[in-house]
Amino acid sequence: MSGHGVAIVGCGAMGNVHCAALAKMGNPRLVAAVDVDIERARTFQRNYGFERVGTDYRAELVRDDFDIVLLCTHWARRRDIIKDCFDAGKHVLAEKPLSIYLEECDEIFQMANARRLKLRVGMMERFRPMFLELVEIIGRDTIGKPQVYSFMHHQRGGMSAVDAGWQYHRKLLAGGVTPNMDCGIHKCDLVRWFSGADAERVVSAGQKLEPDAPANNFCHSVFWMKDGSTLTLEDCFSRNTECFIHMWMMGDKGRILFEYAGSHDRPIRGSEEDIIHIWRRCEARNETIHTPCSIKPVGPQMEQFMREIDEDLDMDWHYENVRKATEMVVGTALSEHRDAPVRFPLTQADLAEARRIITR
Repeated sequence: MSGHGVAIVGCGAMGNVHCAALAKMGNPRLVAAVDVDIERARTFQRNYGFERVGTDYRAELVRDDFDIVLLCTHWARRRDIIKDCFDAGKHVLAEKPLSIYLEECDEIFQMANARRLKLRVGMMERFRPMFLELVEIIGRDTIGKPQVYSFMHHQRGGMSAVDAGWQYHRKLLAGGVTPNMDCGIHKCDLVRWFSGADAERVVSAGQKLEPDAPANNFCHSVFWMKDGSTLTLEDCFSRNTECFIHMWMMGDKGRILFEYAGSHDRPIRGSEEDIIHIWRRCEARNETIHTPCSIKPVGPQMEQFMREIDEDLDMDWHYENVRKATEMVVGTALSEHRDAPVRFPLTQADLAEARRIITR
């Protein structure tokens, strides 16, 4: 694998996650940290060893000492920044959601292909060892055909910083975005991966649990997949909840409960192990599997992206996955707005309505 240089645009929370992993890798080289707040960029330089800092990403794009832009801004700015990056001949790894507007996603994918550049969107759960293991477990018919998937994910700031945590999540909900659209998009992508099926329809209910919430900050959605399975997705950003994650699937031969690191007590609370519990009904026995993890598997994601660049690999399969997961969460917002089920694929009228209810 050849050497690569990275410039990061957006030195916020997810930027920290990425750079903490990249700083340990050696390749790529951390070249430029860019943020509208120069002090945040300087903090990244001190913490991760970036060679220089700046406040204007366009001034960096004329430089030739990096070839990858790590884009960690709010989704509303991504389309324009990505276009500028492509015009400068840079590859882009962008955080999710790429855009809430499906037609804008399509435009970005078309730009990447037309310029023969690579784009990867941060759907990093596909690189988590636990989920890679689950794909193999499903493939072995361990619990039969999975028929029910359930993901519940509640988030808030720590007890010492409840209001600060809410202000962070509140910004993510700007413009009518919901927790499903920011966080649940990962779970939609996972179920498409696990099931090999697209969504057929969705019904979703949402609530504002905070008087200053810019959108529904509690969402409960049920998807019917084309293979006959169902996905229940519940996401919440609030000062009024507890941090809580519950993930499981059931088949006709058993069930699987799976947990992120820090959600269980073995070997210690907060350990760097994910855990999978398997119940085989026919054999009446349990099995527990531990898989290594990091907080977020962004390192393996970047390694794969560099491989895709070096080997000039086709990315259309990835673009299709990103588009389908985005379509699913946009469908939840439409269902909440209409108080009615929504069918897939979304129509042009659906997309126009989504633009009216979700703004930049």
